[in-house]
Amino acid sequence: GTMLSGPGTQPGGSYQTASGPKGAAADGTVALVAFQPGAALSDITRVLTSAEAIIIEGPLKGGLYKIRLAAAAVGKPDAARRIEALKAEAAVIKTVLPSR
Repeated sequence: GTMLSGPGTQPGGSYQTASGPKGAAADGTVALVAFQPGAALSDITRVLTSAEAIIIEGPLKGGLYKIRLAAAAVGKPDAARRIEALKAEAAVIKTVLPSR
């Protein structure tokens, strides 16, 4: 879910997501992942952290989550390498798919 800050906490009384200003995390490579049933949160966190990825949406249909790989290291070879590393974590990651 999205957490909103109240009008008293932002200049001008506007709402914004707790994750930061709109577009703050807009750069990077986006993919869809499904986690293995019963995967521990600690393992999911470890795998996503090692891939420099965060969950940006989900769960979606089919149990998929949209993730964003950090922009600082994005370039086609590096993003591809990190996606392959996610796929190699078969005990935690069930599926990795490209996203738009």
